[in-house]
Amino acid sequence: MKAATYTAQFGTSSSEFYTVALKWPAPHGPMLPADWWRILRANPDVDPALRIAAEKQPTVLLLLTAERKETLQALVTDHLTAGTISELQQPHSSKAFDAMTDLAMLGEHLRTHHEGYHRDGQPLACDFRLYSVWVGQGLADGVGYQISLKAHPTGPEQKRRVLKYIAWLDLEQPFTEAVRELQQILCRRLLEPAWLADEYLLFSNEEQREAWQERILIHFSETTGRIGFPGAPFEAGDFSDWLTTGCHTLRDCEIEYSLPAEAAYAFSEDEIVWLARQNLVASTTGVPDSQPNIFISYASADFARADATRQYLENKGWRCWIAPRDIDTGGLPYTEAIPQAIQQVSAVVVLLSPSANLSVHIPRELDLALERKLPVVLLRLFDILPAGQLEYLLRTCQWLDVFKQGHDQAMSELDGRLRSLGV
Repeated sequence: MKAATYTAQFGTSSSEFYTVALKWPAPHGPMLPADWWRILRANPDVDPALRIAAEKQPTVLLLLTAERKETLQALVTDHLTAGTISELQQPHSSKAFDAMTDLAMLGEHLRTHHEGYHRDGQPLACDFRLYSVWVGQGLADGVGYQISLKAHPTGPEQKRRVLKYIAWLDLEQPFTEAVRELQQILCRRLLEPAWLADEYLLFSNEEQREAWQERILIHFSETTGRIGFPGAPFEAGDFSDWLTTGCHTLRDCEIEYSLPAEAAYAFSEDEIVWLARQNLVASTTGVPDSQPNIFISYASADFARADATRQYLENKGWRCWIAPRDIDTGGLPYTEAIPQAIQQVSAVVVLLSPSANLSVHIPRELDLALERKLPVVLLRLFDILPAGQLEYLLRTCQWLDVFKQGHDQAMSELDGRLRSLGV
């Protein structure tokens, strides 16, 4: 009879919890099968953590954490070992668990740290995602990524907190207009069920970590940093205890987040589903050295939607240019890479959202595109109108309402429109 999957026991100053580890070779497809995600989504008492690493052989490690051992045993026995993943590894002893979760080769870490921003004594936060620096490119050898998730359902008390904070922002106006509007955008995420996400990047040496930090800081300074944030909210250190147990910092540190920081950690269900579908090995579809057809312009907060658009178009044969992927591969600074790309493409696709209306770089990109008389297609992600500079710049372009049709139908129509334009 096959031995039961080993369940590791851990403790904090105030509680104990249990962790199960499952590991498999990285598939050429989704990092996590859709049926697995549906099962995990239906079990809010279990906190999943997903680690992908390109060290030696690309692998995926799934850590499942709960306060009751029986919760994990039932989940693994009844569902997750049903054979949907080939070559699945399950530790059957404490020694095997330690070996599977070991971080010896990935000892340099970065993590998101949204609690650090304050302005005149008041906490605030900004949009920031670590995944955007590797999705679309794959992970280099000796680099890993881990995301730890905790279900964060909404409710009457949560809604009251959010609406009270938004009303305070309107009444007191403690920040600049752009920063204040960003706090409102962030906090409205908490009006819908979400996942609090801890993101980490893992590296095999210090030089590698420092190089990636520099990439992240440059990207941040050219996007969210332009509306008044001094630096990207991450920190370097050794976070092995959290990483190897899959423990979410909300449980381990018992942190009481400010509302803006809590909102900055919040990932929507759609965003997590999109991330779980990503491939560890970068696709080469549409990415060779051929000249790009389409420039994708978006706010950094909408990266998941922008990259989903990029993936769809490249699967249809278009060659897209999107930051930060094509900035990193081209080796040019933003100030040179973006004008050069707009000189090469035949059309621009713009994603409109509340964050896009605050963007400082989308208007600059559109200025360059309109100067070249390029066709522009606007994807409205939400039922809002262009505001600020975008109201003027987008007044004559074609609009396509994603929020009405859904992603797949909107992408099909986008593909048709680009072809009809003779791009």
